[in-house]
Amino acid sequence: MTYVIRSDSLGLDQEIRDLLEKSMISMSEKEVQAWMDHLYDPGQMFVMIRDDRPVSCIQVKNRVLRLKDRQLTVSVPVLFCTHPDYRLQRCFGKLMEAVIAKAAANDLVLMTVSDQVKVLEKRSFSPVARCREYWLDRVQIPEMEDGTVRPWRREDLYPVYLQFMKNFPVRIQLDRRNFEAQLEYLRQSGRRIWVAMDQWHHAEGFAVTVPVSTGVRFELIVYENTRALLNLLARQARFTRTLVVETGPNEALERLFEGVIHRPKASVMVRLTNWQLLSRWLEKEIRHPQGLFETFDDPMWLGML
Repeated sequence: MTYVIRSDSLGLDQEIRDLLEKSMISMSEKEVQAWMDHLYDPGQMFVMIRDDRPVSCIQVKNRVLRLKDRQLTVSVPVLFCTHPDYRLQRCFGKLMEAVIAKAAANDLVLMTVSDQVKVLEKRSFSPVARCREYWLDRVQIPEMEDGTVRPWRREDLYPVYLQFMKNFPVRIQLDRRNFEAQLEYLRQSGRRIWVAMDQWHHAEGFAVTVPVSTGVRFELIVYENTRALLNLLARQARFTRTLVVETGPNEALERLFEGVIHRPKASVMVRLTNWQLLSRWLEKEIRHPQGLFETFDDPMWLGML
C-alpha cells in the first residue's frame, strides 16, 4: 500500500472539505462549512494521501494545560476523519503515529476528549477522567427568578468564560481569539447560544443548545453562579420536558437537583510523550498519565477544545 503522510494540508482546502462531507456522518453540510470557516487550520492538519487524494486526516490544536500554578503546552487532536472506503486499512493508526512523533519533539503531553477509548489505548493513551451527561425533567428545575435569558446578541462573553474557569485549577483555557472562533463556529453551525443576564443586565452565564428527539441538549453551559445555571435551564424547561446537559468530569449537578440521572460520556485521554522530562519539570516521578492527574487532584474542565 503506497501512501504519503503530510503534517499540513496547505493547498488542500477543498479536498479536506469533501473528505469531511463524505466521512463525518454526524456533521451536516452546514456544520462542515462552519468548521472550515472558523476551526480549520491547514498548518496543523495531518493528512494521509492515497490514490492522489486525502483519505484520512487528524486536526491538532496547540493548547496550554494549566495545572494549578503550572502551565505546559499540549497537543490536542480535535478531529479524526477517514473516508469510508479506507476505514479498514489502518489509516488512523498511521496518522496518529505521525502526530505522536511530532508531539514527542515539541510537547510533554498529548491529550484529547474522545469516546474512541480502545483505539487510543492502543497508542498508549490512558483515560484519566470521564465527562458526564445529565438527564433532567422540567419538574426538577425551579422557575426563573432575578434575571433573564435571551439569545446571544454578540455581546462579549469572554469575561464570563474566564470567571467560570477560575473554578477549575486543572483546565485548558482558550485565549480570546480561539474562544471567539469557537463561538462563531457554534453559531454558524446552527446551534443556539443563550445568555443569562442578571437584574442589572450583566451577562453572568451562557449555554449552547441543540434540539434532539427527546427535547433539548445543552452541549455547553458556562456560568458565574448558581442563579445563571438555573436560569439557563429554566428558560428551556418552559418549552420542553427533557433537558440533556453535557458537563465536564467535576460538575456535580446532583447537588442541585435531587434524583437527577447522569451517565458517563466521552473520556479524557492522555499520553505522556516524555515522562522523564515531565518528571524533572514537576520534580516528581510521573511514569503514567494517571500519576500526573493524581498529583493535581483538583476539579478539571476541558470544554471548548
